[in-house]
Amino acid sequence: YELFVAPFEQDISWSAEGIKGARRFLNRIWSLYKETYYESVTASGIDQELERLLHKTIRQVSERIDGFRFNMVVSALMEFTNALKERQRSGNWRSETFDHALETLLILLAPVVPHISEELWHLTRHNGSVLQQSWPNWDDELAREETEEIAIQVDGKLRGVITVEADMDEANVKEQAIAHPKVQQHIAGREISKIYYVPGRIVNIVTRR
Repeated sequence: YELFVAPFEQDISWSAEGIKGARRFLNRIWSLYKETYYESVTASGIDQELERLLHKTIRQVSERIDGFRFNMVVSALMEFTNALKERQRSGNWRSETFDHALETLLILLAPVVPHISEELWHLTRHNGSVLQQSWPNWDDELAREETEEIAIQVDGKLRGVITVEADMDEANVKEQAIAHPKVQQHIAGREISKIYYVPGRIVNIVTRR
């Protein structure tokens, strides 16, 4: 609860409701393993979408731990757990990838919730301690975001946001930024003198009359 509720350096107020939310998260983890693990270990097949999500989660958790952003670590783990639960509910979960995701999730959870992670590690018939396992690596290509949001400024003021493919070239990003309806409103009757682009973050359009 304390790790999730706010950034590491920020003071917080105690919340009984927040404790209940943390408990619900732990219950989801427990039920996920109880209801799926023994079937998943005998499953085969690769779930490519889940494989990409797994590698993105490994990268997010690893980078956020290094940056002491523990609330964001918990957030990433919650999102991944919810994705696995959603696959379970849809019936689209029996795969080798799902089994690997369950095992990896316990290792990622261990620094945050060591007791339940250790218990589930042994209940799922693993040897040794979950805390002694090698930290998982991610594949850069699989962990790459497929889309990203780019803020658009006109003369230093935010005028819109566009979602583009992560590997879109600069010229196309600028073209989409200029075509944004709200941007069009603010550049009407003005000449664009310069367009600055910070990849993956922002387009700043400078105008003059």
